[in-house]
Amino acid sequence: MTVPSSICPSFTQYAKHSGFIFRLKRDIFAIDSTTLKLSLESIDWARHRRKKAAAKTHMSINVGNRLPTFAVVEDAAHHDSTRADALCAGLKDGDVLLAGRAYVDLAFLFGLTRRGVFFVLREKKSMVFEVLEERPHKDPRIRSDQTVRMSRKGSDEKHPETLRRVTAIVEVDGKDMEMTFITNNFAWSPRTVVELYRARWAIEIFFKELKQTCQIRGFVGYNENAVKWQVWTGMLVHLLLRF
Repeated sequence: MTVPSSICPSFTQYAKHSGFIFRLKRDIFAIDSTTLKLSLESIDWARHRRKKAAAKTHMSINVGNRLPTFAVVEDAAHHDSTRADALCAGLKDGDVLLAGRAYVDLAFLFGLTRRGVFFVLREKKSMVFEVLEERPHKDPRIRSDQTVRMSRKGSDEKHPETLRRVTAIVEVDGKDMEMTFITNNFAWSPRTVVELYRARWAIEIFFKELKQTCQIRGFVGYNENAVKWQVWTGMLVHLLLRF
């Protein structure tokens, strides 16, 4: 089935990293969340802030086939990291997880390492490292490739093993930005680390298309079940249109 660009204008962007993903020969998953605004006057269960109400969808998608693998719909009061374990419960040895800063929880990441799951995440600015090694590289867009360990008291106990820290110039919407990533894989090239994180943007495109395709801007009901069912239905319709 061909999906018209007027329905899914960003659909072709999914294919950008397809060849790269398949060459890795691993199952690669991205996790993220999106917030759906609700009417405060009509809803109490999803009260988010003093004058706002919102529901949040936490989701994991398989980057290779672009299909959701797990989702949680709830009120928006929960921080993304509190749902990381649930989103990643099905990951197995050798799988790869891609996520943003919101999921940087050292105990969670160490748990992934112990399970044999690789990860690539944006570094949190509050993280403090001791640099153990400057790894050589020849890519002009790679600023540094380091072996590090957590040095702040308490953080080294949550994640006692070494990490890899890659700083690179990344093109975002046609502009160059400096970004720093952390990973527990020491075999990939630094360029692979960067491209894996770029592949994570597939889930952001998925959320954008979900809202555009299904126009989830108004709700037929505002109780918890009504909102959840409309989100699930919208997701199913979106997937049918795409495939």
